[in-house]
Amino acid sequence: ARMMGKALFALLNVSAVLFFAHAFTPLASLSRGTPSRTVTRGTCANFRMTAADAALHRQRRGFIAAVLTLPLLPKQAISDGADDVVVNGEMRLEVGSDKKLAAVGGKAVAKVALRCVGKGIISQTDVEINLPDFPPPGQPKAGESGGVPFVVKASDLFAKTEKGYTVTRDLWADDDIFVAVDVSSPAGKRILRGIGKAKMKPVNGVNAHQKPLILLE
Repeated sequence: ARMMGKALFALLNVSAVLFFAHAFTPLASLSRGTPSRTVTRGTCANFRMTAADAALHRQRRGFIAAVLTLPLLPKQAISDGADDVVVNGEMRLEVGSDKKLAAVGGKAVAKVALRCVGKGIISQTDVEINLPDFPPPGQPKAGESGGVPFVVKASDLFAKTEKGYTVTRDLWADDDIFVAVDVSSPAGKRILRGIGKAKMKPVNGVNAHQKPLILLE
């Protein structure tokens, strides 16, 4: 009985080797020129693999490994980066606002808040402003620059809005973004305010946020 058991075990080992050799031999060898093995249904014979077959087999294994690795990459590496611009806008003083700014020493802090309708505030950043940097007060005339620039990047965005929405590109990329700017004196008193909108419009077939001009009054 012991001898029969050993013989059966050896037979099973040989069968397992034959099965796996058949399963993992590249299929390309069956259809390219003279096949490197002869295969009929239910049988396996001649398990030699050519150098070309071996190379193709390694390429297939490498491709599968690369595809399986993609979901393991950090999301930031395959989505929008921290330097991606969300809103690129400008601030300008209304007539009389220049005097209010001058009254607090000509320097102040502008708090720029971005909001998506129904979803909440997605960003709030501080921009230091100086009176000499502004063009003449009032709406820009033909040929005049818009005003003092400000930029809000993806790195400035909140993780969540006050309404509980997670801030991702899908939340803001295809919607108008409303902009509110509150200007405070060095003592922390609000002296000016302006609102505007970065409207979403197609440009050359691609949706893009327009540059808002915020008039401070």
